[in-house]
Amino acid sequence: MKNTKIMVTLLSLILISIFLFSACNPRNSNLKYPSMDMKDEIICTFENANLYFYANYAWTSHAVFDLVCQEELKPEDLSLSADIKTPMSFAFSKIPEPERPISEEGEKEEKAPIPLPYYVFQSYNNFDFAKYYELYCKALKSGGIPIDGKPAKTTPESIAYDEYGDIFYKDYIKITKDILPHLFTYQCTLAFDMNRIPLDKNEVINEVILTIKGKEYKIPLNIVLDYITPKDFIEEGIEMIYPSSSGSSICPNIDGFMTPPGGNFSTLSDIKITGVRLLNNEMSIEKTTFTVSDENGMSINQTFKPGASLEIAANSIVIPRVTIRDPSFVNKLIYSTSATVIIDYICEGKNFSTYYEATMRTRANSFELFASKIDGIDFFPYYYEYLFNFQD
Repeated sequence: MKNTKIMVTLLSLILISIFLFSACNPRNSNLKYPSMDMKDEIICTFENANLYFYANYAWTSHAVFDLVCQEELKPEDLSLSADIKTPMSFAFSKIPEPERPISEEGEKEEKAPIPLPYYVFQSYNNFDFAKYYELYCKALKSGGIPIDGKPAKTTPESIAYDEYGDIFYKDYIKITKDILPHLFTYQCTLAFDMNRIPLDKNEVINEVILTIKGKEYKIPLNIVLDYITPKDFIEEGIEMIYPSSSGSSICPNIDGFMTPPGGNFSTLSDIKITGVRLLNNEMSIEKTTFTVSDENGMSINQTFKPGASLEIAANSIVIPRVTIRDPSFVNKLIYSTSATVIIDYICEGKNFSTYYEATMRTRANSFELFASKIDGIDFFPYYYEYLFNFQD
């Protein structure tokens, strides 16, 4: 009898322990979560870099990339080298841990775990983003999505959209930082001084060696330092306002499209734009529009077509928007590139040109990078089947 009571007591304690563990355990055994260990690997967003820097167009000649690892680094722990004659410098800084995500209502999601975005957790668990977008379209058509300042109605379609989007949310908000891998993210800058030692031929970098605490990592890429291409035009009648941008964010795109920022200029005289072209022939221009604001503040958007011309009055502010297709960008979650856009124009009967430069790169969240590179999670459904539909 005594042994029976002991057995019952032990069984009760085991059941209570299982209950308490289940109640406190933030992991749902039916779902997938990030693994905890990078196995001494690193994630470097410099891979797939496809950058061209021109000595004669040197608004900018530096590249920016992110490094993700599981240890904190000091300046003496990290170095980068490449087999070139062009002087270069390397610097890095720690990126602060991301804040809590912002909800659609513009408020911080206080229950959301730091720093794992919800779309990353959805992707771990094979969320159907194509279906989610279909539900969004139905909700939008029913008036269940706010648009143009109009408040949303509660409709069966909007309820279905919200419910499907939240199928993992109850488990998501239970995630605590202690069950996530501890990641350190650093922003690194590699700058080239193409004016210090003029060269008579181009240099090509196919690989850089990143050394972290004595261990070498070889990063394949393509960087062309162009000393040959001449700048065979002059600029008159305008004043460049925004000649360059560095490290601008681009989003994975199913067609390899991107729009380099910059190029804003003011007109000092009447001009006629006659052409828009790229210095790098590996890319192509898909579409060009100009937003022209006159001295009275009136603005108009005009599409520019090859072979046509566009007349712009003096004292105008001109903002170009050039959509570029880069075949090397297709199906790349991690990518860096550069573009030099040349605008040809006529002023007072003479031909002139101006140009602007931009370096661009994808900027995935560190947990998205970890999920993709370490855990093999596919994020193209999120970008191509959902987010891509909201890009203009």
